[in-house]
Amino acid sequence: MISVFDLQQVITKWQERADSHTQPFAYKTGISECIFELNQLINKSIDEELSYQDFLATEHFSNIEPEEFYAEAV
Repeated sequence: MISVFDLQQVITKWQERADSHTQPFAYKTGISECIFELNQLINKSIDEELSYQDFLATEHFSNIEPEEFYAEAV
């Protein structure tokens, strides 16, 4: 499975290439757009994961009896 860390390593390599003075402007522009899109994808993925975790927590606590809730909270 690909992790956020793996994707951030790719972004770091791309950023190094974009910062190179030997690369043409069009290449730097293109790779910068790729970096932006990949960062957007990472952010969306993290937001979806957090929303899903919130959903699971809400579902879990809404389906238990009050006694169980207080037992889990302590």
